[in-house]
Amino acid sequence: MKKLILALCIAALGAPTPAQDHATSKPTSQPEVRWTAVKTPLATCVVSGEPLEADSKRMFEAGGRTFSTCCGRCKTKVEGSPEAYVEKLDAAIAKAQNAHYPLDRCPISGEEISTDAKLLVLEDTLVKLCCGGCVSKARARGPELAAMVVAKAYQHQVASYPVAKCAVSQDEFDAEDAVDVMVGTQLIRLCCDHCVEDVQKNPAKFAAKIAAASAAKKSPHGDLPSSRPSGAEHGKQGHDGERGGPRDAGSDAASGSGCCAGQSTGCCAEKATKPSCCSATSPAKTRG
Repeated sequence: MKKLILALCIAALGAPTPAQDHATSKPTSQPEVRWTAVKTPLATCVVSGEPLEADSKRMFEAGGRTFSTCCGRCKTKVEGSPEAYVEKLDAAIAKAQNAHYPLDRCPISGEEISTDAKLLVLEDTLVKLCCGGCVSKARARGPELAAMVVAKAYQHQVASYPVAKCAVSQDEFDAEDAVDVMVGTQLIRLCCDHCVEDVQKNPAKFAAKIAAASAAKKSPHGDLPSSRPSGAEHGKQGHDGERGGPRDAGSDAASGSGCCAGQSTGCCAEKATKPSCCSATSPAKTRG
């Protein structure tokens, strides 16, 4: 009987709580941190709302937070009263990171997150809670929860990254050797360490670039808009980029000019029996 009671006690101690079943339980193996983190990847000044220009923006610490302003004047305002801009800063961070938020449960209670979730910014990272009752516990675990959210965001995005080219240089990269940057909760993959500095100077620019690529990939119309001209434009330009429509092999034969002029081999040797041999749809063309 004593052995049975002891076994039950051990089992009870080892059983996870409801919250541990979900986001608060620590994974058996933490993913390797292989990215550089960029704080406050905002596109506009926290004071004026003006776009942040890479050559004139100010990024600085004030009141224990990282702020971005468009100019020195706005920087002075924040430094004089940083607490007055914290709410605005947090709202901007939450908006920027919401699209890439990776958790569907509260990391404190384990409850599912609804559309009216409590939004909290910890360590410049958005954390969604089921209710206001979880705020104090979440604040006490700020660095841990922020790191978990970023790690989960990385895991989700690295598996389905939308492009195979460096966001800065446009050079192709090997997925295994890519240099990764987390702009808030947005993954940006680069070809080399030299490109990291460019992202750090203007994180919002490159974050928006990858976000657009992701949206295009998910679009039912395809990854990129077609560069092929419409039927009307095609008729105007012709396959040679000239006005007047596709060339006709018969007219070439009659005039002795065009893509078959002076040619007697290949497609052009058969122009009499294959009138479309020099048309826009022809797979083989021999120019004069």
